[in-house]
Amino acid sequence: NPDASWEEWAYELVDSGEEIGESYAGLIMHLEEEGLDNVRAVSIMNEPDASISKGGYGPGFWALYAGMDRALRHYGLRDHVEIIGPELCSGPASLAREIEAYGDVIPLIDVISDHNYKFGFDYELGFQPSEGARRYAEVYRLLSERLDHEPRLVQGEFSADAGGTVDELYTESLSLAEQFVQNVNVGLDGQLRWNWGRAGPSAGMDGFWRLFQG
Repeated sequence: NPDASWEEWAYELVDSGEEIGESYAGLIMHLEEEGLDNVRAVSIMNEPDASISKGGYGPGFWALYAGMDRALRHYGLRDHVEIIGPELCSGPASLAREIEAYGDVIPLIDVISDHNYKFGFDYELGFQPSEGARRYAEVYRLLSERLDHEPRLVQGEFSADAGGTVDELYTESLSLAEQFVQNVNVGLDGQLRWNWGRAGPSAGMDGFWRLFQG
């Protein structure tokens, strides 16, 4: 229904996993036929909206993974194409709640990826890297309970939202290094840094996303 609200559309997602999987599979097979055989993983949705279901992302969102898994298996792609997700944007506490609620889907996801922009320095007020590490350790424990193998847990996006001046970017770099060390020590396999800043110190320049591999 093209006229449905986001919430109405989201509740129909439970029937859409197979269709989304068919679309992904078709695209991957077309690329492989054209000689582009380097697709190694797919991510269903970037930062889904938590309004999909009151109090969480809901069964409609999580059902997408079962559909994706079935479609990739049907077309013989699952042996070399992994699934990454859920790419939530609410941080490790939200991810832990979702794993507890929909843990039966977790074995279908090869790499658990989370996004977080909320943690700063341990010696400043606000969310701290040590708190983030503690929460990710809980996520790792929950994953370990639901999998028969060691979890693969990454931060698909993380940053500290520096504004772009030299001092801000230097401060952010120290904070991100602090986050990286603490998170790797509690089980994360990797992090992908995104930096929301300006092209330069000029306030007149538009902001844009700059990507850094962590």
